[in-house]
Amino acid sequence: MNIACKLLRAAGLAATLAASVAAAQTPAPLAAPNVPLALAGVVATVIRQPDGGIVFGGQFSSVNGVPRNNIARLAPDGTLDLDWDPSANGYVTVLAANANGDIFAGGTFTAMGGQPRNLLAKISGSADGAADAEWDATIPEDVFGDTQYVVTALTVDTNGALYVGGALHSIGGVQRACVAKLSGSGGATVDAQWNPPLNGSETNVVAAMALDDSGSIYIASRDPDGSCNTSCIGKFSTSGSGERSADWVQAAAGAATVLAVAQDGALFAAGDFTLPGGARETVKFAAGGNGSVDAGWIPSSLTGVQAIAFDAMGSLYAGGDSGIAKLSTATGTTQADWNVATGESPVLALALSPDGALYAGGAFDHVDNHLALGLTRVAPLDGAVAIAADAELPGSVDAIVRQPNGGTIVGGYFIKAGNSERRYILRLAEDGSLDPDWTPIAENVVVALAAGGDNKVYAAYDYQASAATALVKFIGDGNGAVDPAWNPAVTGAVTTLALDAQGALYAGGTFTRIGGQARQNIAKLSSVDGVADATWDAAADHGVNAIAIDRLGSVYAGGYFSRIGGQARTSIAKLSGISGAADPHWNPSINGYPYAMAAAADGTVYAGGAFDVDDPLMARYVLKIGSDGTVNGQWGTFGSRAMTFALVIDEAGDVFAGGSDSGVEPMRPLLVKLSGATGLRADDWNPLADGSGANALLLDAEGRVFVGGDFTMIDGARRGGLAALPIQPASLLPRGHSRHARTHMPPAQP
Repeated sequence: MNIACKLLRAAGLAATLAASVAAAQTPAPLAAPNVPLALAGVVATVIRQPDGGIVFGGQFSSVNGVPRNNIARLAPDGTLDLDWDPSANGYVTVLAANANGDIFAGGTFTAMGGQPRNLLAKISGSADGAADAEWDATIPEDVFGDTQYVVTALTVDTNGALYVGGALHSIGGVQRACVAKLSGSGGATVDAQWNPPLNGSETNVVAAMALDDSGSIYIASRDPDGSCNTSCIGKFSTSGSGERSADWVQAAAGAATVLAVAQDGALFAAGDFTLPGGARETVKFAAGGNGSVDAGWIPSSLTGVQAIAFDAMGSLYAGGDSGIAKLSTATGTTQADWNVATGESPVLALALSPDGALYAGGAFDHVDNHLALGLTRVAPLDGAVAIAADAELPGSVDAIVRQPNGGTIVGGYFIKAGNSERRYILRLAEDGSLDPDWTPIAENVVVALAAGGDNKVYAAYDYQASAATALVKFIGDGNGAVDPAWNPAVTGAVTTLALDAQGALYAGGTFTRIGGQARQNIAKLSSVDGVADATWDAAADHGVNAIAIDRLGSVYAGGYFSRIGGQARTSIAKLSGISGAADPHWNPSINGYPYAMAAAADGTVYAGGAFDVDDPLMARYVLKIGSDGTVNGQWGTFGSRAMTFALVIDEAGDVFAGGSDSGVEPMRPLLVKLSGATGLRADDWNPLADGSGANALLLDAEGRVFVGGDFTMIDGARRGGLAALPIQPASLLPRGHSRHARTHMPPAQP
């Protein structure tokens, strides 16, 4: 997945943390597994306090597994401050510290440090990080043009005054165009005189600011679309009315997103500039503050610079699209033996600690091949990377399957499990602990799983540009290496998998070719060599989301199709396991789309998904279909606005369903046990979770229901995306099974 998709998905996961969870119900989750799953959060800003503490902000929900919402502090010894927890309810984009170590924070939040604070707050830099009770800048909740109000730049002068920049029109009850000067103490009084005349329209955005030692402030402004047609960097007095400096003439035309003043007074700017010699992303304006460009400073290998920091030895650190470079502030020459790589993920913030170590924040999950979620610490001399703290967002689970040898395979969207790196797939031992040896690296998010009698694991990846590797086979023990000889070479996406008793692998999704054959959205593959069965061709005209197989080998498919197996079938069909032909006598009338299916021993089939709640027959989240293909109109819980993504059946014939319940506010996971006889919910099995969904279920022979999804708490216990619950009353299965059928992000209906 590209960075934008990762951050969008990550942002959606973080938003679910606001869901409230009611008092604990039964049953409580078992002690194991307890391996919280995490993704990399985004660290957008990092600052150093006078005492050597490091404060960082951005978008994350925990640090090293400890709950922290979007802002956290490392003590001077580098450990997480367990007392300091301001807990911002929105993105923290920028931080600044005053001489006392108190913190000013800006962003998109509306609450900080236990107080209502819109976009801007002052919080204690020690103790618990409480908000200053008097200091409230009162930025209104408003928008102008197409730009949402946000604070993007902060800086504090030697007198303690705070300069605020961003997309805003009013602050402290005073009209200000994108920038203001406030008292750093008391009631956050706006300086009535200071109102610098910025260039451009009144909808401009201040992207960056930097103070020099002469009583001037540099301000970079731009239009909301990022353009700038006039002098985009202005130099203004910090006193009086904020008069523009007459001797500043910007010699490099263009817009800046980063400004930093070196010890000698030279201004470094990153953005998009045009010089007589051509375009350049980073420029040095010569010391003296007249806007002339230092022609001798020619940086190399810098792209997408979004952060700059200086050390005491005259070096400049620049964080950009793929890592950090160390350059001479005099010549721009890059130190060749000093390079910190973050892959294709950007570095967004830099700060130096008192011992000279460099703290870097960004949207990365690895730094120089070391696991580092959003934050890392870099040695100044050689660029060696050390663990700082992981800024985490919750991971999620999309598929769970049981191996005959007792292992449990879990797939989904995560980078870290507990304290260990696990990329999109992991194995639990029988006792629920993380298998330390089985460490395959999946190439993309795992959305479906199947396990064979030989313990081999089949995994479908979320759709990617190189879809030929959308379906892979892992060795089921040892280190979990990929079987290089097994490659069905998919053209399209696979979203559901199921194995029959003979070891044939059925795959559904949105593909046109698989296993060397042209196949439309559903196929039967050899588990030995990945070749498609030449005689089995069900040919669905639209995507297949769910597959289940009964004890006689019949194949049930659900999806968006209107024709499959040579017959007109709306969203659900029963197919021959030998030919793929649709059963001419089994034709339920379905008004909706199944995402999960399960076949009972008596020939009954259960379908869960998104059904038409206005249709009296469909107004439920699980349907019971008889062996003759008739929907049981008397079975189930009616009037639900839920979607079901996973179904399993216990030995007693009761049905466990997982999904998302949009019939409550806020939306939360659907996690219920339904009577196989009546379809009514069991009162003694009613676990409550936060988040947005229970996406995968597995019922094992020990009487445990494994639940995977988008959640961080379940019945009052912290469980990051993965938990096990006991069956109440206890019910045993001869062997575990799971039917998981869910697209990673449900596709649009055709």
